[in-house]
Amino acid sequence: MDAFFMDLGRIGRPLLATAIGLLVFIVLAATLSLSGLTILWTFIWLSAGGATVVGLVLIVKGGRPVAGIGAMLAAVSIVLAFVWRTPPAGVVWTLGLLAAALLVVRGSAADTASTGFWPALLPRLVIGWAFVDNAVNDMVWVSGGANGFLNAASGAIKREPQFLDGGYQPFLQNIVLPRPDTFAGLFLSGELVFGLLLVLGLFSAIGASGAMWLSANIILEKSFMSHGAYIDKTFFVAEFFCLIAGAGFVYGLDASLQRLIPSWVSRWFAGASSAVETRVPIPAASMAT
Repeated sequence: MDAFFMDLGRIGRPLLATAIGLLVFIVLAATLSLSGLTILWTFIWLSAGGATVVGLVLIVKGGRPVAGIGAMLAAVSIVLAFVWRTPPAGVVWTLGLLAAALLVVRGSAADTASTGFWPALLPRLVIGWAFVDNAVNDMVWVSGGANGFLNAASGAIKREPQFLDGGYQPFLQNIVLPRPDTFAGLFLSGELVFGLLLVLGLFSAIGASGAMWLSANIILEKSFMSHGAYIDKTFFVAEFFCLIAGAGFVYGLDASLQRLIPSWVSRWFAGASSAVETRVPIPAASMAT
């Protein structure tokens, strides 16, 4: 475990991959002037489709039917969350996502090398659910309701500059505010995608890195020195912990997929260590888990 933490590359690689991905999506969405709703639904279906494919791989190829069913249940739950907008939809999709997470925990247990490190599971699940829940709740930003994203950004550029505001306010003024609907869609999509990755422990280093980006933006929107940003600062620290701890390898899909995907994918997207010993051999007797 000490070697796992000391491998700084396993932090830098996912951070770099996330930064490149964010830059590409921001440039494409802004250049094409995509509507926020189009962006959000694109990522809803991509997320659901991706989770379904991962679930099928785990069932058919990985011998992990419980974890696979969990991934597929998560896919159904997030689509349900955005399609069904009246009570008791919130209870149903939340319970579905929780059940999916528990199935993943159960199904990936045999692949978790450091079972004693189970507390790393808790912040991953809580933060992941919180971001997905925010995306579902704030869908009104891009579907005809009040654009809270626009209101927050507008308020941020009107206040007197404080610590770190000198670089962030021009970004809001010149890049974000001319395209509020597009950036609202990108932000909600980020909450959904990064939140779902954390809930499932799937490419969790990307999920944690992306969540850190979202939290950093919320903090700077409120002002780094503002007392009102203390919850977001707490989230940022917890997300950083998930990144450095390799939280997806603790009762997450990253643990079960590590033996099924190329090692470079595991290193760049899941935050696997370069050390070979992090790959856990799966005894034949446990393949039915």
